[in-house]
Formats: sequence, C-alpha cells, structure tokens
Amino acid sequence: MLSAWWIFSKSSWFGVSPLSSFSMAFNLGNVYLDLGEVSQAERYFKKAIELNPEDAQARVNLALIYQAQGRLEMARYQLEQAVKISPELALAHNNLGDLYRKMGRADLAEQEFQRALELEPELGIAHYNLGLIYKEKQDYEKALAHFKKAYEFAPGNPDTSLQIASVYLKTAQPQKAEQWTKKALAIDSENGRAWYFLALAQKEQGKNQEALDSLEKARAYAPINDQKLKTALEKLAQELKSP
Repeated sequence: MLSAWWIFSKSSWFGVSPLSSFSMAFNLGNVYLDLGEVSQAERYFKKAIELNPEDAQARVNLALIYQAQGRLEMARYQLEQAVKISPELALAHNNLGDLYRKMGRADLAEQEFQRALELEPELGIAHYNLGLIYKEKQDYEKALAHFKKAYEFAPGNPDTSLQIASVYLKTAQPQKAEQWTKKALAIDSENGRAWYFLALAQKEQGKNQEALDSLEKARAYAPINDQKLKTALEKLAQELKSP
C-alpha cells in the first residue's frame, strides 16, 4: 500500500504539491482512509474533486466518509453525481442503493442494486443488498436467491450465511438454518449472533439441550454494546426454561 510519506516524498522530488495534483490528492485520500484518519481523507478527496470534478471514484470515496459519519444527504449528493458522471460504475450504483435503503427509500434502492447487477452480475455485495431489500419485503424466495448468489461470489463473509439462515428460520426450515449457521461459525467461531441463530434453529427442532449450549456460547460472544441481541438471548433463555 502507498504511504502518505511516500506520496509526499515523490511530490517534493518533482516539485508538485499534493494539493495541486489530482492523482496525488486522490491517492493520499485513499491512504488516509485506509489508516482511519477520516478528516485527512475527507480533505484530500474534496481537493481531488475540486481538481477533477468529473472523477466518479473520488466522489464514491468521499460519500463513504459522509455515510459513516451519518451525513446522509451529503453522501447522497456525491453518489448521485458519481452515477451521472460514470453510469457504468457498478459499485457507485450499489453504494447509492445502500444509502437509499438506509434512508427508507426501498424502491429507489432496489433499482440501484438491479442496475449494479446489470453492469456487474458477479458483484456479490449488490446481491447481498438486494437480498436485504427482498427480505424486508418478505419476498423470501427472491431474498434467498440473491443471498445465495452473494455467498457464491464471496463465501468468506459469515453475514451472508447468517442471512440465508435467517430466511430459513422465517420460513420454518430449521434444519437448513442450522446448516447455514454452522457455515458462518466455521468462518467465525466467536460470532455471538451466529450462536444465537444456531440456538434458535436447534430449539425449533426440539434439540433443547443443544440449544442451551449454543445459547451459552452466544452470551459469551455477544458484543457488549449489542443490547438488541442481549434482549433476544434473554427471551430465548426463558423460552427454553419453560416446560
């Protein structure tokens, strides 16, 4: 990975300021983004856009910063500009769709995800996001199809396996839910949510002792600040204790 020092050094060798060269400003933005120095990344992406307003990728990257900071309207503006500048950029359509979904504009989100997949059919994240849209609409058949496509193209993401498991739980197929939850745990054995899903699947099959064992692991690995999961775990514990 390029370092900020390397880019500054190269610019000084050639007598070029990073704030006067698009490529240097853009590369510095990426370096600082990778380092987690968000304010510096934002500064350089803004400068890159000032130097080359027609560069879509700089706008996509700046939008990622805005979205992470909760500045959704500013992120929306940058992404809408990006897809106008480069309508063939599949990731820009995907990111705009993700933003629309978070803003509660599911129909627009669905259109953007579909456009991303028209441009790049193997874009796993777009399949995943489209699966979320269909799951929210309770169209579980379509949701499952897209989650499985996402898994096909990116099998190393435990969240995809868990989304598939969640659909199987919602459609009363606990054996399949258990299988897919175990796929997630094979990738991340300390995933509290995966252990919770496994306990649910086991409970639905009448495997109460196994469910209790999985529940204990879920409690052990549940993130400290995930109150929603902790509440769900307590509810499940009460259900398993009931005769």
